[in-house]
Amino acid sequence: MRRVVLRVREDAAEDVLDALLAHLADGVHERPAPAGAVDLVAHALTGPLPPREELILMAGGALMSLDERDVPEDWRERRRLDRGGGVEIGGRVWLRSPLDPRGAHGLLDVVIERGSAFGTGAHPTTRMCLSLMLDIEPAGAFADLGCGAGALAIAAAMLGFEPVDAVDRDEPSVGAVDENARHNGVEVRAYALDLLAEPAPPARVVAANVPAAVHQGVAAQLAETVEHLIASGIRPESRAELLAYYAARGLALRDEREEGGWLALALERAHG
Repeated sequence: MRRVVLRVREDAAEDVLDALLAHLADGVHERPAPAGAVDLVAHALTGPLPPREELILMAGGALMSLDERDVPEDWRERRRLDRGGGVEIGGRVWLRSPLDPRGAHGLLDVVIERGSAFGTGAHPTTRMCLSLMLDIEPAGAFADLGCGAGALAIAAAMLGFEPVDAVDRDEPSVGAVDENARHNGVEVRAYALDLLAEPAPPARVVAANVPAAVHQGVAAQLAETVEHLIASGIRPESRAELLAYYAARGLALRDEREEGGWLALALERAHG
């Protein structure tokens, strides 16, 4: 089976993905790469992949390298080839797939199987959100908005937040979160929700890893119970707009992270 791995600049990965997806019938997934880069992996599962020359044109100036080779038909063997190896966050959490090794002793071992949902935890926005979560006391309710496969929700439950809700507009995410929560031995209430039409579940701490337009909808219906909000899924050019959305709801910037052209902002409610 043919497999291609395009290593692209991290700040351009989303644009390259958009260009590739229309031409890759079996999809493409991300895996971690050295700092400043992302590997985009595609397999010829049900049909041929575009020729090498076309892939190079689609990636454009963001392309750093392209690896093309035959790989095993068995999916388990392919997963071993494609695994990212896990990632350590904040010196406290080890985020990995089921085929990756456990982290060092003392790290919280969070195992995420993507299934058909988006998001394994390898994306910079997920890593930055989790890093900012570690600075918040793990008490009270937590809500993961745009949860994908549930990396943030499951990490929150393992850290000690309770109850934990995970919502996403895509139905496959609900099943993925349920399965991952069982695997990690935690309880997460996962369900489909359109955040542009319905309010987020009330919680003390909210992580919203969603596009800027969805943040506007979240802010407009945000519950007063929210003391801390971590906002990501945005580009630097949307920063001021997003801060204004949440300032109108009484939340101010406490900390922020930037990686690969993405931002994650930690906001908190002023008291008194």
